[in-house]
Amino acid sequence: MPQLVRGSSGDGWAQGSVGNVALLLFQTGVPEVAVDRSVELLDRLIAANSSGIVIIADFEETARLPPTQIMRSLSSQLARRAARIVVGTTVLEGTSASSMAKRTAVAMMTTVLKPPYPHRVLGTVDAACAYVVSKAVDDEGAALGLGALVEALTALKAPRSTGL
Repeated sequence: MPQLVRGSSGDGWAQGSVGNVALLLFQTGVPEVAVDRSVELLDRLIAANSSGIVIIADFEETARLPPTQIMRSLSSQLARRAARIVVGTTVLEGTSASSMAKRTAVAMMTTVLKPPYPHRVLGTVDAACAYVVSKAVDDEGAALGLGALVEALTALKAPRSTGL
């Protein structure tokens, strides 16, 4: 089964990839450095995948949405790379009223921005992985299964081993 390639991480955020899929995890918030590192990851994946990339951005229930300035910056960065993004999803986990309000706000913003690639705002990792799986491939171009995507995102959420 394809393995997660861990990327940069910081306090409350991490990123990684599996095949052509960029995995962006936000557990507490979205600092500007996380956006910068995410863009670097997208550029590396774009360079390695001529058929395009897939993005799963997962905001855990405790994550705060980024401030407007960071949202605009991220939106601008994605727009410049849109021709190479084949599908994307934003996961806003949770069943609380706050989570539902965040999903509504992000869905409205996405509707206004109209990304030129298919995109959905969803409430679970499983639903997000199911939405993008048809465009997800491994490093050799073979289709990635749903289990591989869920497993990679689950592994990204796990703390890094310290080797102790």
